Amino acid sequence: MISENEKLKDDAQNNSIDILLVEDNAINQKLFSYYFKEYEVSYDVVNDGFEAIEILREKKYKLILLDIELPKKDGYNTAQEIREILNIDTPIVAITSHNIDDVKEQCFETGMNACFAKPISKTELVGVLSQFLPQEIFCQSIKNEQKVKGEKEYQTIDFDYLKQISMGDKIFEKKLTEQFCEKISENLNMLDECLVKEDVAELKFVAHQMHSTIFIMGLRSKLESHLDAIERNTLNYEQLKARIGIISLVCKKARAEAREFLATAG
Repeated sequence: MISENEKLKDDAQNNSIDILLVEDNAINQKLFSYYFKEYEVSYDVVNDGFEAIEILREKKYKLILLDIELPKKDGYNTAQEIREILNIDTPIVAITSHNIDDVKEQCFETGMNACFAKPISKTELVGVLSQFLPQEIFCQSIKNEQKVKGEKEYQTIDFDYLKQISMGDKIFEKKLTEQFCEKISENLNMLDECLVKEDVAELKFVAHQMHSTIFIMGLRSKLESHLDAIERNTLNYEQLKARIGIISLVCKKARAEAREFLATAG
């Protein structure tokens, strides 16, 4: 078993490692490792499902990143065994080269919490880490930048959080903000379309996807309860319409502020 344990923090205090990466592709292993080191999260890497089950019997993790297309034992069977045999409730995020729409149902049925597609971008990974790792873990090694005197304050978006995860990388801040504007527009359109069609299953999936997007821009406190209500509860049409109305209002304000930020960014 190839296991790389990057002890970038003292895990003696919490007796667990931040991430278990289950991925057989060496290039992807290196890419993930690069990002993990940049954000100073501790991690182990294993190559297949059998190795994952073996190491999970011995160690605790805060997040499992699991490739679906694994040799010997695929990600679906691995996730199912983690849930049903090992009785581990650690969040599992699927990694796939397939279209998300083609695999999402089976991912959720086998106990996974989210899924995202290859190729893996830094922005997507940051969204996953910020959603599923405790914020004190994800950001504890990142020094909070002092606000520049005269810097504009925004009412909806929390740019302090964006600056924490960017670690001063202005190009990354701009790129992430651009992607937020694009993604949130897609999400809002999908919510409206699904509401008109009364497609509750797709509404739940869109709400699930939006969690990573809102975490990046510090919108958790404003939107998480509404997204959770859509994703997890049985709501009638009027209740869904009300929740989506609030989500849309907040997201449109956030998008406007994000565009204002981009207009003034160097």
